[in-house]
Amino acid sequence: MKSELEQLSEQFVGPSAEHFPTSPLYQVLRRTVAEQPAILEMLLHRRPGQQAPYLFFAAVQYLLLSGVPHPLRTFYPSLVGARSRGPEQASPALVDFCETYHDDLDRQIRTRLVQTNVVRRVVGLRLLSRRSPRPPALRSTSSRSVRAPAFTCTSTGSGT
Repeated sequence: MKSELEQLSEQFVGPSAEHFPTSPLYQVLRRTVAEQPAILEMLLHRRPGQQAPYLFFAAVQYLLLSGVPHPLRTFYPSLVGARSRGPEQASPALVDFCETYHDDLDRQIRTRLVQTNVVRRVVGLRLLSRRSPRPPALRSTSSRSVRAPAFTCTSTGSGT
């Protein structure tokens, strides 16, 4: 039987892991996370039902967007635009970021929820609604109902 850390690692690199096809940066960093016990340990303390890869990358980007100074930001096209560095050198920066901002990351991981909004899912719902005489019923999973701050992740195919 696999340990909790091994199971968590597989969420980043296992056969059913999210491969982040639109983000070359996350494609590289997901493998780094899977090999870092200290990062995986933090993720063991996430709220029930939270998908570790989305929560982790949302927490990192949240801290970077909040203005914490760190070289990791130079790898994020969403933060520095066309000046971003290639993702193949980002792994050491991520490990250092996680060590430097461990307490801040840990707090985000323990207290935040992540809500994904993947555009490909919406296409499936649109097709379903065309085949059904009644519109599909959707259930809200708003963070207001659980009283926890949430990250919202949207994947539109434009990279990280």
